[in-house]
Amino acid sequence: MVLIQSQDFEISTNEVIGWLISFGIKFKRINVESQNVRLLKLDLSLNGQLDIELLIDDEKVNIKDISGYWHRRGRLLIDPIEKNGYANLKETFGDKAVNEIKTNLSRERECLNSFIDKKLTEVQNVIGDSSKGTLNKLSVLQKATQVGLKISPTLVTSEKKYMEVFLEKQGSIITKAILDNLFTQTPEENLIFYTEEIKTDKVESFPPNFYYSLFQQKIEKSYELRIFYLLGKFYSMAIFSQDDRQTSVDFRKYNNDKPNRRVPYELPQDLKEKLDNLMKSLDLNSGSIDMILTKEQEYIFLEVNPVGQFAMVSHPCNYPTEREIAEYLSTGKIPN
Repeated sequence: MVLIQSQDFEISTNEVIGWLISFGIKFKRINVESQNVRLLKLDLSLNGQLDIELLIDDEKVNIKDISGYWHRRGRLLIDPIEKNGYANLKETFGDKAVNEIKTNLSRERECLNSFIDKKLTEVQNVIGDSSKGTLNKLSVLQKATQVGLKISPTLVTSEKKYMEVFLEKQGSIITKAILDNLFTQTPEENLIFYTEEIKTDKVESFPPNFYYSLFQQKIEKSYELRIFYLLGKFYSMAIFSQDDRQTSVDFRKYNNDKPNRRVPYELPQDLKEKLDNLMKSLDLNSGSIDMILTKEQEYIFLEVNPVGQFAMVSHPCNYPTEREIAEYLSTGKIPN
């Protein structure tokens, strides 16, 4: 059986499942928004044999019967099984004791969750890892340089004076999120943190101190590269975002009236080797990599997202990514 950890309305997951169905492979999907998972038993014998049985949507699933596991989004969380038995405790011991009991039980639940997460990554055919769903962007940048990749000069500061020195030195700079890009909604609109250019004429309006912010040199690009990495294989696409002012700094500011041109792209072998070394150093077997090719024909590494979208690469470039994910989860093999 194949177990898939995903989220509602994740289209790529639907497409992979479509292939599993066509292959006749039994699967179970858990969505983070609506998962219903209970731990029935975790039996560790004297000789170290482990037997873990879960109840997923009223179906018993033993981990030893799971041959393929795909962490797409979120993580598996077992039911806290919190009953209404705290009232008596509250009367007897008071609010403080009850809150500490709840905290302790939550920590025990997290201990079980972490153990089960780890065991899932040890089944036969695995793609992804919930413990690596979010990376430290700064650590990744440093590791990228250690494997021979070029990056954009980067500064993190809360001081206007340091930002001004950086701007003067680099000539032109952008700012982006230190960790994940915020996406939220209000009753009136969607709010998204984009990559933005810091223009010299706007710096005057900056206060002397602000929240910690990440700045990088703005690089004039020939085009952007979105690369999906899967088990040592690369599916690459060039995005001509610089041809449109709306998308030139951040291609996620999609121009639906005039979409960016996107074409398949073959990476140089030496670049593949460096990226493969980076992904292995991060202990990732899948992820979406963003890069830029400069006007001077230099490849600049930007970041890697372990759970980034890959349909945006497979669909316009006609890559069989979804089928090959399903094939690996089913057989442990993907075509060369």
